Amino acid sequence: MGNHNSFNLNHKEQLHSARINSLNKDPTLGMLPMEKLGKLLIQKSLEEDSINGIGCGVFKRYLFPQYPEMARKLFAFLVTSSGGPASSHVISYSNFKTQTERLLSVLADDRQVLMYVTMYADGKEEIDQDQFRDLLIAVYKLAMDHYPEGPQSCRYIFKTVQAVVDSAFHKKLTLKVGYLTNWILQHCPRLIVLLHRYIVHILSTGYRSVIEKCPYSKPNENEPNDLELTTPVLEQENLFKTEKNPLLPLSQVWILSTTLPALYTQPILHSKPTPNCFNTQNFLSKF
Repeated sequence: MGNHNSFNLNHKEQLHSARINSLNKDPTLGMLPMEKLGKLLIQKSLEEDSINGIGCGVFKRYLFPQYPEMARKLFAFLVTSSGGPASSHVISYSNFKTQTERLLSVLADDRQVLMYVTMYADGKEEIDQDQFRDLLIAVYKLAMDHYPEGPQSCRYIFKTVQAVVDSAFHKKLTLKVGYLTNWILQHCPRLIVLLHRYIVHILSTGYRSVIEKCPYSKPNENEPNDLELTTPVLEQENLFKTEKNPLLPLSQVWILSTTLPALYTQPILHSKPTPNCFNTQNFLSKF
C-alpha cells in the first residue's frame, strides 16, 4: 500500500514538472489560437521593431512573407475595422483578437466577398480598376503557388485578368464596392473562397511559425494538412493542354474554375467505371 501511494506521488510530481517545462517552452500553452498568435506577435514586435502592440512589419514577416501587399491590406483592414486610421502600422492586442476572431467566424458568401472587396478598396466606398486587378492577381498567385506539382505560371494571365476587369467595369474607372460585390457573386462566385480559406488557415495556425522563430512556410509533407487551395480542375494531368497545341491557357482554366459550379471541376463517381468502357462518368472524370 505504501509503495502504491509513493508511486502515485512520484507520478503526480513528474506530470507537474512536465507541465512546468512545457509552460517554460511555450508560455502561451492553453490559450486559444488567436490569443497565442496575438501575444507572440506583440512579443516579436517589441523585440524586433521596438513597438508596443502588434506591428505591421512583424505581421507580414511571420505570417505572409510571400504576399506582403496582401498582408498590408489585411492589416490595414483589421486596423480600420477597429476604428483606427488606415495609415497606422500598429494594432493593439485586444483589437487584433476581436477582428481576427470575427474574420474566422462563419460568414455568409455575400459578407465574405464584401469584406475582401472593401479590403482591396482600402476601406473606401468605391474601388478602381487597379485595385480589382490586384485582388484578382492575388487570388491567382495563391492558386498557382499551391499547385501540387510546384508553382505554375501562365503568360496570358494579364490578358485574362484584364478581360475580367473590363467585363466588370464596362469602361468605367471606378465602381461602388456593393456593385462589384454583387457582380462577383453573380459571375465569379468561387473567386474569394480561395483567398478567405488561405487567410483563415494562416491566422489559425500561424502561431506555430512564430514559436519556431521563423516566417511561415508551407506545412511539412509528413504532417496532416486539410488546406486545399489548388484549382480542382488543374489537378488532372495534361488537362486542356498538350506540348504543341494548348487548347486553353492555364489562367483561363483558373478563372473558369471560379465561375463554373463545382460539378464541372469536381465530378463525383457514384460507381467504379468499368475498365476500357466508355460512359459519361468515366469521361467527366478526366475533367
